[in-house]
Amino acid sequence: MATILGFDFLADQRLVLVEGETGGVQAVYALSIARDALKKGRKVTYITHHDREDVLKVMDGYALEANGMEIADNVSEWRTVPIPEGALVVLDSLPFFSAEDTREGMRRLVSDMARAARPGRTILLLSETGILHPSHELLASALADGVVRFVAEREGEKIRRFIHVPKMRGYLPIDRMIPFTLTEQGILIDPRERYG
Repeated sequence: MATILGFDFLADQRLVLVEGETGGVQAVYALSIARDALKKGRKVTYITHHDREDVLKVMDGYALEANGMEIADNVSEWRTVPIPEGALVVLDSLPFFSAEDTREGMRRLVSDMARAARPGRTILLLSETGILHPSHELLASALADGVVRFVAEREGEKIRRFIHVPKMRGYLPIDRMIPFTLTEQGILIDPRERYG
């Protein structure tokens, strides 16, 4: 299996939900994937309600260079941003873009995102767990082609972080939690670990 952090792992997916507790790990992961996609000659569009400077600050803080990435900032409606063919698109974040609080509104929103994603175009949909109604979180997971979940567990005074991939089209589910550390270089997985 391709590395869990590489663009190759997600390149054949269409809509991937990247979720975790509030804390920004999802954005660091998405920006790492964006960097890989740019290196492979893919177009990257980062759509966010945050200011461009905030995105650049995260990138700078983790030494993530993404020259050539288009950042659509201060966006209130993701559908207003043109999405180029063959692009990796990052939508940051689902709770912000899901202003409709009904189950039907959430189904329609995620279905529209799934339709916008098609072969050759991958959409990473970032989300913070615990903000949306639990049924909305489950609906988003069910409609996505893949789910990458970041989990933090407390062990005494330390925090242990894991990646869990409960669903990814074309792959058997990974049968264990993948430990990682968050450093100045981003998300690091021990290269001696094997998965799949």
